[in-house]
Amino acid sequence: MTISAIAFCSIVKAQPAYNYSKVDFGIAGAITKPFTDEQSADYKPSGLVNVTYNQTPFINYVAELQAGELTGKSVYSNVNKRDFNTRFATAALRGQLQAGQFLNYYNSRFLNAIKNLYVSSGVGAIYTRSTVNSIAFQNNQYRTVTGRPSDYALFIPARLGYEFKIYNSDQEPFIKIDLGYQFNYVFGDSLDGNKSGNSNDVFNQFSVGVKFAVPGIAIYKRPI
Repeated sequence: MTISAIAFCSIVKAQPAYNYSKVDFGIAGAITKPFTDEQSADYKPSGLVNVTYNQTPFINYVAELQAGELTGKSVYSNVNKRDFNTRFATAALRGQLQAGQFLNYYNSRFLNAIKNLYVSSGVGAIYTRSTVNSIAFQNNQYRTVTGRPSDYALFIPARLGYEFKIYNSDQEPFIKIDLGYQFNYVFGDSLDGNKSGNSNDVFNQFSVGVKFAVPGIAIYKRPI
């Protein structure tokens, strides 16, 4: 029994452990562009906050809040025109899978470089409130009509990104720089305040964010 105990302890000591934080808190900025019934739209800024639960360093679950602005206008003709300005807010939950979860990256410079590449998707809800100006030529004069419709809808986010990890003196990732592109399919048709047309609205985003590890240690079996 003594020999077995010594052997067991030797095996345990031979297995190194690598630490990481279970939870990250993050902030980000993005530029957002809608694709709606209006033919012309611009990129506008939005802000995000998120909390990430790390099941492993490379399997993550993200809860995220966002607020921003969407704008666009129609270019149908010189007679009838329409423009919109939409304030929006979203709440979303995403699962995120990084390449490092299934790559043996520690023996390859190339694989080590791409281990932080990730894909992500989930579900979210969006609230919009739009200021809409419609200009039409009626009764030999131009007439401007302003409306402020609001609406709720679900959306599906699909995200591709890369996470630069910054390590502390113990080789634990404690800051992460997140670069991403996200496509959002909305189950609705009112991002521009206009429920018309034959297809639902979408909006896309390019974002840059930073995440900070919340104190609390978890153990991983491989170098991070």
